[in-house]
Amino acid sequence: MLRIFILIVFSFYINNALSQKMVVDSLYKKPIQQVEIYTENGKLIGTTDKEGKITEDSVEEIKRRNTQSLFFYKIGFKEIKLSVTDIMLKDTIHLSEITTPIELEEVILSAEKTVPKYLKITTYFRSIQFSDSQPQYYMDGIAEYYIKTKNSRIKAKIIQNRSYKDKSIKRIDEKGLVRLNFNIVGIPYIDDYINKEQLMEEYNIKKDEEQELILSQKNTILGKYLEEGTENILEIQIYSKENPKVMRAFGSESILDNYYINATYNHNDSFSSLKSFKESRSYKIKQKKESTYTQINAVNELYVLSKEFVNDMKGAKSNSYYEFISKSNYKTDYWEMIDDRDIPLLPGVVQKFINDNLYKL
Repeated sequence: MLRIFILIVFSFYINNALSQKMVVDSLYKKPIQQVEIYTENGKLIGTTDKEGKITEDSVEEIKRRNTQSLFFYKIGFKEIKLSVTDIMLKDTIHLSEITTPIELEEVILSAEKTVPKYLKITTYFRSIQFSDSQPQYYMDGIAEYYIKTKNSRIKAKIIQNRSYKDKSIKRIDEKGLVRLNFNIVGIPYIDDYINKEQLMEEYNIKKDEEQELILSQKNTILGKYLEEGTENILEIQIYSKENPKVMRAFGSESILDNYYINATYNHNDSFSSLKSFKESRSYKIKQKKESTYTQINAVNELYVLSKEFVNDMKGAKSNSYYEFISKSNYKTDYWEMIDDRDIPLLPGVVQKFINDNLYKL
């Protein structure tokens, strides 16, 4: 009886000690939301909430995994490793900002009589999907987005790619009678986010009391558009645990309880100001007769490499967004240029897990 009591008290202590912890930037001491938290084995524990705090779900996952160390990762900040014991002893967790922004030559629409049909944006994309915290699908590559100069409509095609899969994990559609493939690995949808003008068509944008640009829909504040230094930064939380999206179809149920977008733009409002785009999604999914949900997390990233005006797509067919390609196809070692372009690396523990456990298709 005493042993059970001690375990209950210890569990309560861990809950309080971890769930009160806040991740802040080391310079301005402001909370950082959507910081990804990983175990030493590359398993995704969760992300910090809008107040920069470690969530209760993440605390439960830390206890379930019995992990000794945690890695904190956020694009634009230095990745850090801390032991769980050290975290419990700290008041706050500090991340240091990386001050090496990606510099791109800006492309401006000219006032010439003949305007090219498309703006072609060549990008490096990277996409990973976790099933119950474990990496299941991974794909990266080079993709081209063709933006019509007349109406900003976009088509995209994948030029090169590497695709990986953990074959030991059952797909959700293999667990029941209903055959539904749930996979959101692939090039992301950026149509509403290529520049500030597109954002204004999708969201209401106005300044708050601190003169910061606030984005909202239906009188609900979703995020901010920050104009800082040499670039502008978009942070927007479309769905959250407080405002989830519940979907039911064909005998299955999915709950989207985290959909967060972080994008950067050149410091002007030109036609082609997008520099980088990252979205994080979190789903709980189950078949109708199942009692428990499968936790699915996905992170999709895109980094602009170059831009040019063209008049055609060179005959190649376009790809759908979030389309996982089941076969690798590449002619160059395009991934080796990441360091030269200051593109953030994957968290080290995640990269190691992919190398050691996922099968290249």
